Amino acid sequence: VIFRGSDGTNFQEAAGIAANVDGATISSTSMQGRLIFFTTLSGSVSLSERMRIVNAGHIEISGTAPSSFSANCGSSPSLSGNDLIGKFTVGTGSIGQPCVVTFANTWTNAPSCVASNETTATSTRATSTTAALGLYNFAVSDVISYICIGRR
Repeated sequence: VIFRGSDGTNFQEAAGIAANVDGATISSTSMQGRLIFFTTLSGSVSLSERMRIVNAGHIEISGTAPSSFSANCGSSPSLSGNDLIGKFTVGTGSIGQPCVVTFANTWTNAPSCVASNETTATSTRATSTTAALGLYNFAVSDVISYICIGRR
C-alpha cells in the first residue's frame, strides 16, 4: 500500500506498508509473514524503511547503529540494532563500569533508556546523555538489550 500526496503538479510517495513472506520454511502448513513500514524524509521523494514486524512478532526499528564503544566495554564488543533499540554483547578481557556506547546521531534531549541483562535475567542500570548510553551491572560476554525513547 503506497500513500501519496500532491505537490501541486504530481503525486509523490509519502509513506507505505508492505507485506512479505518472512521465512525459509514455506509450505501448505507454514507461511511466515512480515509487515514493513516506510516513510519519506523531508527533501526526498524516495521511501525509506522505518520499522518492521517480523514473523516471530518482534518489532525492528530502522536507524543507524551506534558509532563507538568505550574501553570499559571489553575487547571486541558487538552490537546489533541502532540508537533506539538493540542488543549489546560485552567484550572479553578487561571491563569496567560504565560501558559507554556512543550514539550515531545526537538526541535533542537525553533519551529515557532502559536495559536488561539477558544473560543473568536481571535489570541493568542505564544512563544516557544526548550523545551516549552508559551501561552498568554486567560481566564479560553478557548480552544486554536496550531501548531508548526520546526526541531527535
